[in-house]
Amino acid sequence: MTPEQLLADEKFVAAWKDYLAWRKTMGKRFVVSDRVINSGLRTLADMGSVAEAIRSLEHCMFAGYRGIFQAPQIRTPSQPFGQIPDAPARSQRPTSPAFVPRHTPQEELACEDYKRQAEHLTPSERADLVAKARDTLPGHLVGQLSARVAMLNGRKSEVRSQRSEVGGQRSGVEFITTEKKGGGA
Repeated sequence: MTPEQLLADEKFVAAWKDYLAWRKTMGKRFVVSDRVINSGLRTLADMGSVAEAIRSLEHCMFAGYRGIFQAPQIRTPSQPFGQIPDAPARSQRPTSPAFVPRHTPQEELACEDYKRQAEHLTPSERADLVAKARDTLPGHLVGQLSARVAMLNGRKSEVRSQRSEVGGQRSGVEFITTEKKGGGA
């Protein structure tokens, strides 16, 4: 697709005018020059369709980007994580400034449940929990869980036994206190 073909479409022209007006309202850092216009039109033409170009313009305005980037593909729950069917082939350079991880609310709830479980486990049991989570959660949520486990493992547990003689028999009560390593006053 060429920039001229994009400019022949009425819907695209309306979206393009909105984008340029938005850039002008954003201030000094969002200069509208011939170079910006030409490179923006070439980038949008490389996206292959008018609908994708309009979606990308809307995405960039919503996200507050200075440049034009391809809008991320939307993953449906029936698709495996990280795979998008019929996605256009990526060019040599990335089309967006950063990858935004996507996960379902159920996956997030499962991660929070794992974090709550980790509170009551020993370090070796926590390692097993993280290994189990790797099989069921997306990588970025496993990273959150691993960070939580590392924080929990950074605490030192002390077990103090308080024993007393009651009626000639020893009864033991254990108290567990949690302190951060390194003490510090």
